[in-house]
Amino acid sequence: YRRKMSREESDKIRELLFEKWKYDGSYWDPQVDCSPLPTIFLMKSNVTADDYQQITTFIKGCSLNTLFEITEDGSDAEIELSLFHPDCYETIYCDSNFEWVIYGSHESTITFGGSLLLEFVRQLFGDRADKINKWQQEW
Repeated sequence: YRRKMSREESDKIRELLFEKWKYDGSYWDPQVDCSPLPTIFLMKSNVTADDYQQITTFIKGCSLNTLFEITEDGSDAEIELSLFHPDCYETIYCDSNFEWVIYGSHESTITFGGSLLLEFVRQLFGDRADKINKWQQEW
């Protein structure tokens, strides 16, 4: 299930994302404290296929039936959980409660926000904590 949001729906979701996370619909730099709430980021090169699977499973376990997929190009959609994958570019995902966000950048980073999600990612990377919030230019 993928449903393109109407302009009004998209504007409302973006407004709520801005109010809670200060996501303004453009590039959300993980090295700059944009968010009023804590976030952490990982370089995608440090995230394994198993990590992606565990993150996806965690999101499916703490979300309702659908997620919001908000993109830089404005092709915003409501998607079913089975379509979610955190390896994305210039896209932010959240559920209807806006309690967590996952943002993929063109800089090959994934930023996570939300207390339960941060706890999960820190635990997942417990033996690789040196990879959290460590920038590496990849080109």
